[in-house]
Amino acid sequence: MADARTEKQKVKEITDRLEEGLKELFEGEKYKSYLNTMSKFHNYSANNIQLIEMQCPGATYVAGYKKWQKEFERHVNKGERGIRILAPAPYKIKEEQEKIDPVTNEPVLDRDGMPVIEEVEIKIPAFRVVTVFDYSQTDGKELPGLGVSELHGEVERYQDFMEALSRVSPVPIRYEGMEGDRKGYFIDLNRSIAIKEGMSEAQTAKTGVHEVAHAKLHAKEIEQETGTIKDRETKEVEAESIAYTVCQHFGIDTSDYSFGYIAGWSSGKEMPELKSSLDTIRRTSSELIKGIEAQLLEIEKERAAEQAQEDLIVLVANTDRSEYDLLSVKGMERTELFNSLLAMKDDDRQSVEAYLERTGAWVTLLANERSEEVEEYHLDYAYNTDTHEITDFKALQEEREKANIPIEYGDVVVRISTPDSGEYETIKITNMQSEVANVVYSIPFLQENEWNGNVLDYLQEKGFEFVPIMRTGGVNDGYPQFYDFDVDMSEWEVHTASELPATVQAEQLINRMEFHRSVYGTDERNLIMNHAYKLDDMYKTTSLAHSLAEQKDDLPMLLETIKAAEEEIDFLPDGMVGLSQMHEYGYSWDEMLPLTKDRASELFGEDVSVYQLHADGSETLVEDRAALQGHDGLFGVEKSDWNAYLEYQSMKQELEDSEPNREAQLLYGNESRFGIYQLKDTEETRDIHFMNMDYLEREGIPVSRENYTLVYTGELKEGMSLEDIYTQFNIDHPADFTGHSLSVSDVVVLHQDGENTSHYVDSVGYREIPEFTKELSVSAEVTAEKAAVMEETAEILEGAAEEHTAAELDDDKVSYYVIEDLSTWAENSPEKSKLERFDSLLEAVAKFAEYRGEDVEDKPDMARATFGFNVNGSEFDLIHVRNHENCLSLDFTHSRAAEESSRFMDDLQTLYHEVGFDKVRVHREILPEEIKDFVKQRFEHQLKSSGLDDISLYMDRFDTLYGQGKMEYLMPTANQKQIVEDVPFMEWENPYIDTNSHIMDRVETELAFRLADRYISIQEASEGYDYTIYDMDYRELDGGVYDNPDITIRQALDEIVTDLKEPTHRSELEGSIHTDDELIPIDYDGLMEKAEQAAKEHLEERIRNEVPEAMESKVIADFKAKTEELFHGINGQTQEDIELNVYAYLQSKIDEYGMDIQLVDMAVSGSRCRGLEGAGSDLDVVVEYRGGENEDALFNAFNEDGFKIGGVKVDINPITEGKTGTLGEYLPGVEPILRKNVPPYRRKPQNRHRWKNGRLLPLQ
Repeated sequence: MADARTEKQKVKEITDRLEEGLKELFEGEKYKSYLNTMSKFHNYSANNIQLIEMQCPGATYVAGYKKWQKEFERHVNKGERGIRILAPAPYKIKEEQEKIDPVTNEPVLDRDGMPVIEEVEIKIPAFRVVTVFDYSQTDGKELPGLGVSELHGEVERYQDFMEALSRVSPVPIRYEGMEGDRKGYFIDLNRSIAIKEGMSEAQTAKTGVHEVAHAKLHAKEIEQETGTIKDRETKEVEAESIAYTVCQHFGIDTSDYSFGYIAGWSSGKEMPELKSSLDTIRRTSSELIKGIEAQLLEIEKERAAEQAQEDLIVLVANTDRSEYDLLSVKGMERTELFNSLLAMKDDDRQSVEAYLERTGAWVTLLANERSEEVEEYHLDYAYNTDTHEITDFKALQEEREKANIPIEYGDVVVRISTPDSGEYETIKITNMQSEVANVVYSIPFLQENEWNGNVLDYLQEKGFEFVPIMRTGGVNDGYPQFYDFDVDMSEWEVHTASELPATVQAEQLINRMEFHRSVYGTDERNLIMNHAYKLDDMYKTTSLAHSLAEQKDDLPMLLETIKAAEEEIDFLPDGMVGLSQMHEYGYSWDEMLPLTKDRASELFGEDVSVYQLHADGSETLVEDRAALQGHDGLFGVEKSDWNAYLEYQSMKQELEDSEPNREAQLLYGNESRFGIYQLKDTEETRDIHFMNMDYLEREGIPVSRENYTLVYTGELKEGMSLEDIYTQFNIDHPADFTGHSLSVSDVVVLHQDGENTSHYVDSVGYREIPEFTKELSVSAEVTAEKAAVMEETAEILEGAAEEHTAAELDDDKVSYYVIEDLSTWAENSPEKSKLERFDSLLEAVAKFAEYRGEDVEDKPDMARATFGFNVNGSEFDLIHVRNHENCLSLDFTHSRAAEESSRFMDDLQTLYHEVGFDKVRVHREILPEEIKDFVKQRFEHQLKSSGLDDISLYMDRFDTLYGQGKMEYLMPTANQKQIVEDVPFMEWENPYIDTNSHIMDRVETELAFRLADRYISIQEASEGYDYTIYDMDYRELDGGVYDNPDITIRQALDEIVTDLKEPTHRSELEGSIHTDDELIPIDYDGLMEKAEQAAKEHLEERIRNEVPEAMESKVIADFKAKTEELFHGINGQTQEDIELNVYAYLQSKIDEYGMDIQLVDMAVSGSRCRGLEGAGSDLDVVVEYRGGENEDALFNAFNEDGFKIGGVKVDINPITEGKTGTLGEYLPGVEPILRKNVPPYRRKPQNRHRWKNGRLLPLQ
């Protein structure tokens, strides 16, 4: 009978069994049995190994039914039950996605600024269940051997196994004595694995595999690279399991292994973590098994090659080879032959051939000096009949191989040299490196009875392990030299490499790093040499050399290292001379940097202090050009002066590169230029990026300079058009252009023939925008004037008046203006400052009072509100609010129109009584001691105006720059002779205002004030005066009724304020109020509005904090309630009926596909939830769920059947908290869209799919 289950159901059954089996696996004997199976099926996944172990614990080799027949000529026995495992069954789908630029990793945009879409093919992983059978379940032709033979302790095979293991190990393996139960250890990838000497062969093999597993998986370098740090117990479980599996595979005795602890280790771990460890064990075991098997085969090949030449070839010859015998020797091992040659006496040497035959060898003469032709042979030994020296060619080859191994970081290189004869021998010491210096330095002081005169014998006697790497006339002779210590046997002295000049040390460092390997390119070698020459710091140069070598596979890190080294070099003031040359010259003070005469002359011309340097270590300050030209040695500049000079130059450059400066050059320069403005990335501009002009006009959105950043300016060459600019900034960007490709919503400004025009990049072509040009002009003019003299706001407004005053003047015409926040002009944001004009004095005063009372950040000396006049075309400020004080400006005294206007003088008197004057701004001669502070203030302002993010670095250097006279170059205002200051109004000699006249008080019924960090409101009530006290967040602290209606509102306020200033017991109510604090009037209505908003926010905050779920539930409940009110039923079904039907349908889909999700809540949305549907409108339902399924995939699955209710198609939109958000977060966004009568957002992915048999497939 056919199996009716779907493939997905079969896979699920298998995976369920795996889950259950995995829980039971981690018991000692079951785990051991699992590892036995792994040793035979190491090529299989951890899941399939577990499945084979569960179904057939004794399996040895498995294959499919047909594979046994076709490939092995065997058949499955009748009645055998198959082993079910998982096999890959991937499938492909096509999807549309955004095309990504491979260079920038950003989406590729079309001309309209929209992403380009491309179709790609994606491979989806999947599995199916297959049946296999074990070898024991089949019969037929015998199988060939299944791998390398087992190791049962035979010495030869054991040695082969350990040699193969050492070849696959990531670090060398060595043997050493160890105390106690310790059998071996591994520390990191820079050091060898250590194994205890004297253990049994099987124990040594198991320990070796265990430590190699640690080296491959648990080295700190690997943990840092992967970001995964495992606990010690997990590391030991993995290493021990790998050792057991590998040893079991090769037949090494594993009877002493016990995994009783495995249950305790696994008990606290989640299933994914256990699966991960099993997969790691399986993967690493398989790598080691394959690697060792490959190396064992290689070793067998090498042994066969050695045994192919049974004869030993000996050359017996004199020194110049004029007489020789070439002999073939059989019947002797290599060692036996060498010892025989070594034992020869004078009589034996008469005939080496006869002597060897006497010792039992079979000798054949192959050739001699009389032979006409001689075949080519590989010599084993050469015997010199003149010197009796024996050369072992195999030993020489081994010596070369050892000598040619690259030098490690920890190796100490010692050269033993005899300069008189030119002979030397260089060795590298590989152990006890910290003791080398003391022992080497002691050699010249040794007595004859303390050593035999041979340095190598002495070092060996002291316990050092070393390898000869260079020798005169021998190994690596002529190789570039390097050493840490040089033992000079001619002079009996010891020298160190650190005594050498920096450039020689750097050259030796490169030779050492590139000893028999290629490490650096030409540019990197030059960098190391230049770094040593310029900085003379070998610690840093050595670190650089190692970093360059280690970062070859990490290009970003390598480039960063090179950049940092180049910056260190470039910091020096003169590229033609380095610190090493200065030190060799005889000058060594670390705070001095070297200069050549040419560079010293340049810096001297820029008023930088330079010094003559002398070989005795002293220096002399250069006073004049003659002293500079008369010195032929090196010059220098102090580090502190050089730092100040660099900061000064950087400061000048940043000021030149600042956006306000670049904009001023663009708009007012003498040359034709163009500028590109692009939208800022802010909340306000996010929805208008790449939108065309039609959209902006339809939505009533202006193209405002406030929303744009000037990203580029360039020369407008003759004949260059707007289209040329568009093409260039889409196809061939200039190297210094950092913005995105020119797109819709960008603005191009052209400056030609002294005129500026602004052009909006539209969907097709450009649209000129004159208002943008006007904004630019105002912004640039204000920025330029404010950067020069911040306080001269009257001049700015006077210039603005010339633009706004075009009508013919009458004899005494007066109007008024109020500026909300003039401080923004000084901060290069004049567009934020609101200027309003009035014909009525009282209306202007009311607006001024409103602005004056607004709660704004206090910025000393900044005009927070301004009241100004236009008198017969002459425009000027009259009052500035600074530090909460009304400051009278005397600019009107310079206006003839104001002095001749009787109306203005009357208004001036009225303002005195309406708003009052606290101070008067006057000009006076600046005192000498005030000049520095004045320049510092101007300097700080100019830095802030330039747009720098952090000016602290420059301000910290102000005193140095000022002392050097640099501020005269940087600050043109440093020559100003007058200073502006505020004096109390009553101390001013007042010729204009009558302070004794009064205007009848108007009846006051409500007032509001700020007192320190509290707000106070008071209003007239039937029983007296109702008052309230608020904190700075407008939250109500206290209040009540002052029940004395017989006094004025001002008198009641005074009583309340007195109690606040002098409380019987100070509490939180009084805040930071003190006796001398003054009341500051503010707008009453404005305070009430903010207090009401604060109360509402406080209530919502309490709900959010105390019952957060209530907020979201309330949002959903309110939405559904409104839907119930406006919903037009479908065939009599209510909103609740529809939710129940949709829920039942979705649950059936979830069960059909076996989806692991839970439905949380749902709501009718879209046009029908507000009764806005048309004749063919769908029924939109948004559904919140929890689970791992993708929203787009669920959308396709839920809508593939075209589910309908009452004949109306239901469009189901699934959302989840991890992506779109919860239902409570989603629904508030539906309402604004519905108000515009626009169908709500509905997910319509470009790549649509359908679900089938548990898979996601593309729709046809």
